[in-house]
Amino acid sequence: MLFKSRRNLVILLAIAVVAVAALLWTGPGQADHLQGSTYSTTPGGYGAWWQWMEKAGTPVQRWRKPGDKLTTLSSPATLLKINPRSILNFSPYDDGGSINPSESEWVAQGNRLVYLGRWAELTDAPFTQTVVTDQGPIRIQGRRRSPQQEGKILADKYGTLIWRQRQGKGEIIWVVPPFLAANAFQDEPANFALLQSLLTEGHNPLWVDEYLHGYKDAETLQQEGVESVWAYLQNTPLLLIFLQSLVVVTLLAIFGNWRFGQPQTPLAWPVTITKPISMPSPRSWKKAIAPNLWCNSCSKQKVPP
Repeated sequence: MLFKSRRNLVILLAIAVVAVAALLWTGPGQADHLQGSTYSTTPGGYGAWWQWMEKAGTPVQRWRKPGDKLTTLSSPATLLKINPRSILNFSPYDDGGSINPSESEWVAQGNRLVYLGRWAELTDAPFTQTVVTDQGPIRIQGRRRSPQQEGKILADKYGTLIWRQRQGKGEIIWVVPPFLAANAFQDEPANFALLQSLLTEGHNPLWVDEYLHGYKDAETLQQEGVESVWAYLQNTPLLLIFLQSLVVVTLLAIFGNWRFGQPQTPLAWPVTITKPISMPSPRSWKKAIAPNLWCNSCSKQKVPP
């Protein structure tokens, strides 16, 4: 039986607890990691929009380096950052979004940044609403709106959804809804077209930040010292597969391999005989070996009684 001992049952329960904990720890992290990524086909990903842009003749290249490497891009350029997680933070309105100093400096040099997921206050707006734009009616999900009036691009009666901010020689386009053109809205062509128009205003090469979602090119991985197999597994969904495989192998080793039993002490030499050995009598010995005896003519020899 599988549970033939209390020890095996305890081991199995311990492994099950570890497996469930690993699943809970890994699953949400990976789901959050894919939100807003053009590599993702989940409802919160942007894979469908990325392919749509390519078919529309306005392809978007994937940026997989940190922000301080933006200066290596040919200028001017337009970078799209999609950060759904920023709206979960209770940040002050004038925090400038999740823009680091190197990115802000890069914009000031004459580049454009389109930022989806700008923090804004909760309002009385309905969670799902249709807003009319030059590209057609778009569907907005979310109750956050900004009171920003200067540089307003799109707004409704509850507040501003999209606005423009000058930054040196460049500009930042702030977009409050983080899922404006996510996979969940691929049946809303106006949503895709609106994001396209925001990006192509400057007629610059288009880039989307995938470093934000954990994707890094080979050069960045080498510079950051993430070349080991374990570090690679930690940054990819393969970690979950690795943990599940480890659990299965451990179970097979414990319950299918007798070598995991209690260790036994080998017999010492010479062996000490503690009980007398009774020797068989000659007559019983002959009867025992008689069936195996053969005569010279290859026939059985009958043993006399």
